Amino acid sequence: MVQGPERHHPTTRSEYWLWGLLAVSAAVLGVTILPFAQPILVGLIMAVLFSPFYTWLKARVPNEDRAALLATLAVILLVVVPLAWITVMWVQQGAHLYRLAADESAKGGGWVKWLTAWTEQPLGWIAARTGTPVPDLRAAVMARLGGASTSLLNLLQGTISNIAGFVTDMMFSFVVLYGLFRYSGNIRRVVDEWSPVEPAILHRLLDAISNAIVANVYGTGAVAAVQGVLLGIGLAITGSSSAVFWTLSGTLCSFIPVVGPAIIWVPVSLYLFSTGAVWQSIFLVAWGLLVVGLSDNFVRPLMVQDKMGVNGLIIFFVLLGSFQVFGMLGLFAGPAILSCAVAILEILAETRHASRRST
Repeated sequence: MVQGPERHHPTTRSEYWLWGLLAVSAAVLGVTILPFAQPILVGLIMAVLFSPFYTWLKARVPNEDRAALLATLAVILLVVVPLAWITVMWVQQGAHLYRLAADESAKGGGWVKWLTAWTEQPLGWIAARTGTPVPDLRAAVMARLGGASTSLLNLLQGTISNIAGFVTDMMFSFVVLYGLFRYSGNIRRVVDEWSPVEPAILHRLLDAISNAIVANVYGTGAVAAVQGVLLGIGLAITGSSSAVFWTLSGTLCSFIPVVGPAIIWVPVSLYLFSTGAVWQSIFLVAWGLLVVGLSDNFVRPLMVQDKMGVNGLIIFFVLLGSFQVFGMLGLFAGPAILSCAVAILEILAETRHASRRST
């Protein structure tokens, strides 16, 4: 039997050079895709969330390309349609409130006179307690309003630009999602082949990270829903109308870092105070700080704790620290890293106990 030519493995020196070139290539690729880190992460999170759905669909659609495409289209409909509906309702309700304010200003002789009358009572209250003349306070307020209008215009322009960037990032995320669905089997085989740890341990770590991502997404959604409902209840108690609009607004604003629903209840409380509804204004401030604001500190850790099996206080500090370091990405990266670390500790403890029993 004729044998083929003997294969020679690369020398140790060649291997070092190859690993060095691989490291350089990985670094260059990392820098190249770094601007797309956020949409890639969003696509990865969606792939983890909808992986059971894709597995179910792939069992019924034998063609992998078609199954991945159908799953991606279903996710697009599930994400885009509710967002579009909420946005349309938000715009409609906002236009309604603007028309009401415009009608009130028209009755008062225009926006300037309406604002002057609107600020008359609170300025008089401040002047009586500080000794500052009302005209000086009014001039300061008008100057502030002029600066605020400029800032509002810049904010509006930035928001429009951010919306365009958000749409582009989401399109890229859906492309990433399709690729992860379509080539999930190949990706898993490559990871299993090149992983320095055993496949069972690797899959355990990946499951821990996946559970942390799912739990945190559920926690974020739960916090947004709870804060939106609580804000709607607080505004309803103070006599504000459009409870559905305020609930949806509070839910959406809950995703804004740092400020959250305060972007709604702070201006409303100021408006109530200016119209003489002092107790309603004080109640809304207390409700916003103690009920709406603090609900995040209880709901999110509880939701994540059930999935991760980690103490809620630890999760709370991890969320704060990771958000401080990584921004919005930290809300997902922090719990995933924590869950991976806990899984590693459990595996090391099991290995240690097994070695002790064997000896």
